[in-house]
Amino acid sequence: MPSFLREPLVTKSKVIPPEICNEIIDLGYKTTELGFGSTGNSQQPVDNHDIRKSGVGWFQKDVTLSDGKTIFDHITPIVREANAEFFKFDLNYHERYQFTLYTAPDEHYEWHCDGHFETYTEEDCKGDPEADERIGGYRKLSYSVNLTHPDEYEGGHFEYCDAYGINPLADPERGVIRIPQSGREQGSIIVFPSFIYHRVTPVTRGRRHSLVGWIAGPTFR
Repeated sequence: MPSFLREPLVTKSKVIPPEICNEIIDLGYKTTELGFGSTGNSQQPVDNHDIRKSGVGWFQKDVTLSDGKTIFDHITPIVREANAEFFKFDLNYHERYQFTLYTAPDEHYEWHCDGHFETYTEEDCKGDPEADERIGGYRKLSYSVNLTHPDEYEGGHFEYCDAYGINPLADPERGVIRIPQSGREQGSIIVFPSFIYHRVTPVTRGRRHSLVGWIAGPTFR
């Protein structure tokens, strides 16, 4: 099946300096409440460690680093540039950042996609100062920033399937693509449409830290 996408996934290697990555990791431990991630949605979360076993915490978008810039300032322009060049999605709302920790010997996240089937409702956006932009839209673009130097862990590979013609839930090993070493480097960002199925294989040594973000927009037309 032909695709309207120039690329199903884009990797920007080593675009965030190591000192920024390390500071984000430190802040993740100090300022977020880490707990096991769940599947499902916020109204009906499900704890299933066969599917997802990893620690998660949440950053607000205005978290400021020692250089006076926010995490948002460092990362979002790179993601927006990738969108403008490769995907050209209409985007208008950035969700909170998820700080993610995968620990040996087996923490992982099985096949899933980040997109929602339903658009954001008034109930979803209650109390959100940007609710007017968010209501009626849904996740369109996802990205993952690798915060850890690749020498510090083994396993934890980011893998994905082509968006067309392959259902990884029915045939999980057909068409699996593993991110190359350039995507495992510290400070690399993987940018992809939220409907792309992807997974993180079990970490077998050390710890893998990442920062995950999603940008929403109005429905595709």
